[in-house]
Amino acid sequence: MVRMYNPATLEIEWQPLPVLFPDTLLQALWQAGEDVFRYCLFGKMTEDETLQFWKHIEKHCPWFQSSPAYNWEWKQKVASVGTYGDEIQCYKNSECGVVSVTAWTAEFSTQNNPLLRYFPIAVWSEHCESEFTFADLEKEMIERWRRLTDPSLTWPWTSSGYLIAFTFCQGDLKWLNSRMGGLHNYRANSFCSRCECVKNHPNTQLTLPNMSNDPDAHTVRSYSSEQLQAFSPLLGLPGMCLERVMHDVAHSQYLGTGKTTNGSPACMVSLQRFLW
Repeated sequence: MVRMYNPATLEIEWQPLPVLFPDTLLQALWQAGEDVFRYCLFGKMTEDETLQFWKHIEKHCPWFQSSPAYNWEWKQKVASVGTYGDEIQCYKNSECGVVSVTAWTAEFSTQNNPLLRYFPIAVWSEHCESEFTFADLEKEMIERWRRLTDPSLTWPWTSSGYLIAFTFCQGDLKWLNSRMGGLHNYRANSFCSRCECVKNHPNTQLTLPNMSNDPDAHTVRSYSSEQLQAFSPLLGLPGMCLERVMHDVAHSQYLGTGKTTNGSPACMVSLQRFLW
């Protein structure tokens, strides 16, 4: 049950929202067979490749130390999952034609067919959305994510050594800004929530074009746990931090050249290595 806007009465009221919870779907995938479960979460990655990935993360990414998966014995069976959100224009020039979609995806399944990579959680019309709709859904989702990624709890796949690790949330800047408490306000001069980089400043070294190799070129912002969770409860999950709020790179490319780059196997391999 979530609070939705009723256009007929012009009031906000509690309404049922169809939801496909990740833990429910994962249990169904496991019942379909371990090979199905592995393909949806790991794609074509082998256990050895998965182990090498986590060793690399463990060595180079400080955020992983606070993840519940850090001390898991079988890291070759740790699946990295996160949320994804976007808005879709179903009917042009129509206010009621825009729907919001929130989903989850596995980080290792990037080469899967889209229908075996992105798994929907809920879809609703923005025409009927209230200011409370997403927060009501997220409140339920947080507790499910917390249980799903808890190594102390037993799931059907636990005895086989698998663990689900929540490691990121992703979307375009509009989605992240509107759904995560004003995070990364791309409309403002001070547009970055991670550092103090700005669009315009008399000192050009403080602006975005300063692509310095110095990691301290732009002063990093610091937040308390309470401040992070004020952006979004997702940032209160174990192992989550602002660094793991991922911008969808597909929204950062020119349509003319981006599709050519995306279609190049060499470029995709280079991008994949960079992201890892």
